[in-house]
Amino acid sequence: MTARPAVPLARRVDDIDETMIRTMYDLAEQQSGDLVRLEIGEPDFDTPEHIVEAAAAAARDGATHYTHNAGLPALRAAIAEKMERDHDLSIEPSQVIAAAGATEALYLTLLTTAERGDEVVLPTPAWPQYRLQIQLAGATPVEVALSAADDFDLDVDRVVDAIGDDTACVVLNSPSNPTSQVYDPEAVEAVVEAAAEHDAVSRPTSTRTTSSSSTPARSSTR
Repeated sequence: MTARPAVPLARRVDDIDETMIRTMYDLAEQQSGDLVRLEIGEPDFDTPEHIVEAAAAAARDGATHYTHNAGLPALRAAIAEKMERDHDLSIEPSQVIAAAGATEALYLTLLTTAERGDEVVLPTPAWPQYRLQIQLAGATPVEVALSAADDFDLDVDRVVDAIGDDTACVVLNSPSNPTSQVYDPEAVEAVVEAAAEHDAVSRPTSTRTTSSSSTPARSSTR
């Protein structure tokens, strides 16, 4: 049997390069011995037993069917309660969407805020997925290099200067991956206000908490 020719992929996929994180992951998988794995950002412990048991109990009790697209109402209510308790953000459960991890949540955010050809401002160094997701959404990443001399702190002037009429959104990652820098709240607020002036959306994201929007969505007249 002759092999079928490879099916051509969409151009947007062809233009995406493999991240060095996955390159290192594949190399590590080929090695033997006791390796210290630093390429994937995950805890060095298994899922706690009480969480495993709760998930298993829910499945045995029949929680194995389709849910609301935005997630279980009880979960969304719990998230809204946590956001108010821990972050002083008053939101309704109807404003909460439960996603399969922060990666999906951010990608959905980009798909719903950035039109093809728009720009997305991205302070760097940054987690490689941000750039890839921006490109997959059909937008153009505008990278703003932060200075190592300032411990990669958020440079408000440079980020604001990068925001223009074609800016759809700004991605702010705090605590930063990979620098661990925690941005000053006043600096973040200054970027959010600048984004709002251009009808853009500033999306602060966190490696520890749920992504949230600090400004309303863009005007539909853009």
